[in-house]
Amino acid sequence: MSRIKWNLDQLEEVRQQHEEAMSSTEQVIENGKADLASMTKEVWVGEDANIARNQLSDLLNKEMVETWKELDACNSAIQKAQKTAYESKNFCNGFPQIFYSGSMPSDGDQGACSGELLCDSGNSEELKSFMDAAGKDALNVKSKVESAESLLAELETDVAKFDYSSYTDPIKTQTQKVADRAETYNNAVSKYVVKTTEMDNDLARELLDATPSMVPNPFDPSCLLQADSVHMKDGDVINFLDASKSIQVSNTLSMSQDPSAINTVYKKSNYTATNLAYTSSNSTVTNLKSVTNAKSYAAGAGNGGATDPYAQYKTGISEIDKRIDELFEEYGDDLNGLAEQGVIWEDCDETTKKALAAIYDVSIENVDQSFDNSECEQDRARVGNILHTVADFGGCDVPEVFNPERIADFETYLKKDGVGFEIVQTLKEAQKGGGNNVPAFSYLDVSIVDAGISFGFRDPDNADDVEESAFYTSEDRALRYIKKCEGEKSGCFEHEYSLLDPQEGTPQEALAKQYAMAKSSDDMTFLDRLFKSDESYKDVFSGDPGELSSNVKLILGNHANILAADSNGPDYKEYFDFCNAVISDPVYADKYIESVAVGSGLAADSIIEDVWAKDYSGDAEQAVIKELNKANNNELLWNSIYGIYKEKSKDGMVCNMKIDPNGGVDFQNGDSFTFSWSILSTGNGADLGSDHKVVINALNGESATNWICGAEIEKLERLKEEAAKDVAIDTACSLLGIYCKEAGEGLKLIVDFSKDQAGTAKDQALDAYGNIGKTEKSQVTLFNALDGLFSKITGYNTQKDLFGKISDTALADTVMAYQCDGKPYYYTKLNDYYRIKALKDWDKDGCSALYGTDGDKAEAYWGGLIENDEIVDNIRKNTTSLWIIHNYTDEEIKAALNAIVYGCNDPNHSSGDYKSVRDIPTELRIACIDQLNINNDSNYGNVDEEYSSHVDDLED
Repeated sequence: MSRIKWNLDQLEEVRQQHEEAMSSTEQVIENGKADLASMTKEVWVGEDANIARNQLSDLLNKEMVETWKELDACNSAIQKAQKTAYESKNFCNGFPQIFYSGSMPSDGDQGACSGELLCDSGNSEELKSFMDAAGKDALNVKSKVESAESLLAELETDVAKFDYSSYTDPIKTQTQKVADRAETYNNAVSKYVVKTTEMDNDLARELLDATPSMVPNPFDPSCLLQADSVHMKDGDVINFLDASKSIQVSNTLSMSQDPSAINTVYKKSNYTATNLAYTSSNSTVTNLKSVTNAKSYAAGAGNGGATDPYAQYKTGISEIDKRIDELFEEYGDDLNGLAEQGVIWEDCDETTKKALAAIYDVSIENVDQSFDNSECEQDRARVGNILHTVADFGGCDVPEVFNPERIADFETYLKKDGVGFEIVQTLKEAQKGGGNNVPAFSYLDVSIVDAGISFGFRDPDNADDVEESAFYTSEDRALRYIKKCEGEKSGCFEHEYSLLDPQEGTPQEALAKQYAMAKSSDDMTFLDRLFKSDESYKDVFSGDPGELSSNVKLILGNHANILAADSNGPDYKEYFDFCNAVISDPVYADKYIESVAVGSGLAADSIIEDVWAKDYSGDAEQAVIKELNKANNNELLWNSIYGIYKEKSKDGMVCNMKIDPNGGVDFQNGDSFTFSWSILSTGNGADLGSDHKVVINALNGESATNWICGAEIEKLERLKEEAAKDVAIDTACSLLGIYCKEAGEGLKLIVDFSKDQAGTAKDQALDAYGNIGKTEKSQVTLFNALDGLFSKITGYNTQKDLFGKISDTALADTVMAYQCDGKPYYYTKLNDYYRIKALKDWDKDGCSALYGTDGDKAEAYWGGLIENDEIVDNIRKNTTSLWIIHNYTDEEIKAALNAIVYGCNDPNHSSGDYKSVRDIPTELRIACIDQLNINNDSNYGNVDEEYSSHVDDLED
């Protein structure tokens, strides 16, 4: 049969009627047996009575029992057909899943469903031919794109590279998806037709076989095509079963043709691959999802046109549900009329607001559950157009993209546990661009970017011009994205997993945390390349990365650190493959080098902050020391690459860069490298370049006296400072815990304190980070916690000329130095584990901590000395500007002296605002120590010298 149309509701009625007929038959048999029992020989006598008793006995115990069994067989056949029908309809209803995820829906779901089961084998074949053509068209497009790639590849040179893969890869991926899913869809349609046809044939055969043999005119299922009633017709048994004379069957169970269904759904006869194309959301389009839904309906999933297309948005409240229907009718299926007509939130009545919020909640949930823009085109458009009502346009004065009053009111109508509410919290922070203006006729664009969702405004005159205003992602969405990618390509994250050493959770969860740190589409696109790369890092650092956030830079820094681990030695091949990939693109090397250099500094700072807040011991201490030394030297190498690159860039484009180790390296100290490059000067051709020797060292004391600080390094330090202001402390803590299992306890103390979960940790955090108490808890960043560290870096570098020796200026800091072809450069930083530990001792217990067993006596001596008013007078004179301006008050000078002698936690000797000796302004600290040294007439060593000795003692 070419067409099948079953009414599943009527089929259920037939099953129920058969059960009633069986029950009636049982009752007749029981009643007949009672009558037979009463026909005793004493009451019924004679030959006729004996014949009557025998015939009635045979009828009740043989023929009618057989009839009941045959009725039971009919009922079993109907039940079997019913289950198969449910499977078929549920299978067909699941066809859209093929285009959502590419997977075949289940064909074993026997869950009850209602409506009609439709199957037209002719239309199904036509549909398959359309889908087959669409798949071929898609593969043809892919083939042409690959041909174009080949041509572009032939045109490339070492200097001229084309960033075509970022454009062609998505096209190839999408076209292959269309082809694969079209094939899967056709297989599903074929399976559906076979399954439904076999079900129809099986029911007809089994009903004929099960018809009671005593019926003169057997039950013929073909009568289902012609009549409203199916009669067992005349016969002794049927006449006797007066309680069940007929079984009503609607003619909708027939196989009558219904060609109007196809015409209603399609509106046109031919479909090609062009109907699957993406178009801008401000026009009415037929997209992949709507086409497949329509074709699934035509193949049998429809319900006679009775399905509510907006059922998923309905709330069960009639007034709101009615308004939802009206909104779609008034503003279009994608609600584009909201934007076109300039509807604003405050002009909507209460019912309209509730209806729009209900649509938004469901639509944004659909978007969040998808990873393909084409799958949720309609939902993205609806979300954008609803959010359009709360945005600020034109010359509004507020800096926020979304009007604060409007979006605050909007969120009150949303589900508080829904993703839509969570996304609104992100949208609240969206700021307008430099012009403080969003064009009045912009469309709000909502787009999926891998594990994130981008919100931006599209120029009405240029659909490709979208300015991103906000970006959302979450660990939950990222984890689903990871699993989806692994389902499509097994092992795509295996290399990244091999680098992770999470303190908590699985590598998958650790990777999801990193994905969720993305703050923009640029971030997400780059991280996706990085996390899916192998050890060669091919194409990760090619093309314009856009503006990468501080979070991504910190990820890159941690990534470089982990590659410098001992386990990758002794040649550290992957580390240098990573380095050379970073510097491989001469056009965008500036961005990539800066990102890794800043990130390496932030990664080192995370460990510095960790050890500043936590007193480690035993094996954990040794592991953290090794991690810190490795991070410091990785930062130093990248600072040297950055500084050299910046200097050479003044002469032209730096290209053909390559860095290799000279012999063995250990990322501890004194490593030597060969750095080669060429300079492409305008009008002068290319300098083929040569090899240059780079040596990195951590220096202290007199050996650092005459080193100079390059201007580019000072600039880089300022960039690191700005980046640190943008990295949340819990982000730094999370990343350190992902890449370094041994460290992170100190950062956790600060995180706990920032979240008011400190307990005893609070005191430790306050001791080390007094400035956090002045900061909003939710705003604690890597910079807040390290404010005292960052503020000194640039100052030391510039004040070296004023104070003569870096060692005096920096005190506890290490001079991080590198040479290029013998020319030295430096920067100073508090990054040596033992110097940090010694400084913490000094801050906590005063100078007594520096003098060993003589500590208390030494402190008493220095305490008496600083009571001398002449010392205070001399410090005031030595810190005077223009001969008459006193830079520091007597109270500030006294606080500095107290900090040096008694530390910063002595309740009897106030250190003022100084929470560490290192917090004392450099000029004031040097003046104080100079006066103490000049007036020292004891056997005790000078304080600054004893500090250095204490460092040595700790290290030994």
